[in-house]
Amino acid sequence: MISFIVAARDLFITRKKITEDFLEMMNSILMRNRGAECIYSDYGSIDGCKEIIESYPHIRYLYTAPNDGQWLNISKCYNNAVANTQKFIVCPLGPDFRFNDSFMANTVTYFMSLGNIILRPQCYYLDENGRVKRMTNSPYCLLRNTIIASKGWDERMHGWGKEEDDLISRIYKYQQLHEVRIRGFGYTHLYHDNTWAEEWDKTTTNADIANENFKNNGANLINSYWKINENVQPIKI
Repeated sequence: MISFIVAARDLFITRKKITEDFLEMMNSILMRNRGAECIYSDYGSIDGCKEIIESYPHIRYLYTAPNDGQWLNISKCYNNAVANTQKFIVCPLGPDFRFNDSFMANTVTYFMSLGNIILRPQCYYLDENGRVKRMTNSPYCLLRNTIIASKGWDERMHGWGKEEDDLISRIYKYQQLHEVRIRGFGYTHLYHDNTWAEEWDKTTTNADIANENFKNNGANLINSYWKINENVQPIKI
């Protein structure tokens, strides 16, 4: 029913303990919820993650070929994951997210009840002392068919930021879906330092690309894995 997708690059170097704990949590949840999966879309890591991921029977390792000069291309990792799943709900997340079994049942219930929506679960962001510093509805869950129809994430974006805003804004504007923001279930986001991410992302044109896509529905969008009605087939619910 649900595919959790992770965009990853050398997480066992930069966020080893957080990633190990995430895999333990995810594998345990998936053992109890056989209709779900997690795809670890690896952007050319050198941290030995392939062998580590393969030791978790319920988590799928997926290699995503990196582009020259890019530390991480989240969009390319996500597009590859969507092209390689047959689950009808897609939930992008990072290894710093935590949740429990009720998330699964509630997410499926909302989609089965409301149909094609943009689902925004709540997310509590913790500070370095483990206290809640803010609550947002920044995470999102979408039907796989919705992502396919939108052309997916734009791989011209790399580094961090705007790739999710771009996708959601295009879906909202051009597919005219309702955005449903939820309180009562969702994620907890663990604290971590962002120094290493900022080092690889000092300049970005992602915001300019997102603005362009909003105006022309991604006319110049790059997706290495599918075009509308090609290669990736929609799933019948």
